[in-house]
Amino acid sequence: RRGTSFCMPTTVDDESRGGGPDRPREPRPDALQHTKVTIRRGVRVIAPQGVFDDPVTAEVEALMDADPGPAVVDLGECVLTSVEVLQFLVAARQDRTGADLAVACRRGTGRQMLPRAGIDRQLAVFLTVEDAIQAHLFCRAGIGPGWVVNDST
Repeated sequence: RRGTSFCMPTTVDDESRGGGPDRPREPRPDALQHTKVTIRRGVRVIAPQGVFDDPVTAEVEALMDADPGPAVVDLGECVLTSVEVLQFLVAARQDRTGADLAVACRRGTGRQMLPRAGIDRQLAVFLTVEDAIQAHLFCRAGIGPGWVVNDST
């Protein structure tokens, strides 16, 4: 399996800390409790765990703010209880430059909530993290749109 999982945030500069595209970076001292971070092929995968509530939202926001590089928020390992907790993803996308944020959600109930929160009009949504990473890598190679969302509605 590519990538290494750990339940701590990461520093921004993985090269100076001995990390690489598929190796974990040195964790910061203020470790997160509800979010798993994986680095796969140069893309951070941020996976909230358990019930997606305000403390989890704060952790995911902190991770996205700490590193402006490409990231996938994997909603497949959490329980979404309301549309409101997903609203920060729309704001996070607007704060980031380029199409460097995507969402992966394999759970049917979670995928039903994404349109109600407006996520599908602002962010590229994929069934799996692997699909999101593949689209990103293809785009970097000049093939396909990557994580660009074309909302013509």
